[in-house]
Amino acid sequence: MTERNCPNCGATLVGQTYTCQYCGTDWTPAKAKTYTPPQDSRIARLAFAVSMLSLPAVALSWAGLFAGLTGACIGRYAIKRIRCDPATFVGEGIALAAMIIGTITTSGGLVSLITKLVQA
Repeated sequence: MTERNCPNCGATLVGQTYTCQYCGTDWTPAKAKTYTPPQDSRIARLAFAVSMLSLPAVALSWAGLFAGLTGACIGRYAIKRIRCDPATFVGEGIALAAMIIGTITTSGGLVSLITKLVQA
């Protein structure tokens, strides 16, 4: 049998109990927190997918412009969210790539649109 003393009154406790039979103090040990690994940010992956889909749409000017702008904006939002809570979310590199690709395709869409307007 294991003998321990009550942390409150000092009475001897016998067995596996965590409640003192004399003073009623309950000193059940706290459970340890379990580690939860950070998850991949779905928003970052969405921004990357939208930005990648905007690459072939640059030739259509308006579609490339809006898809690239959407990818860049969602990528910026994902970076902001990841930096606010890095213990929960990872994927800042994917979000940064989405932002860069979205910016490039937005620029390409603008150039394509301006070129078509000037030629018309």
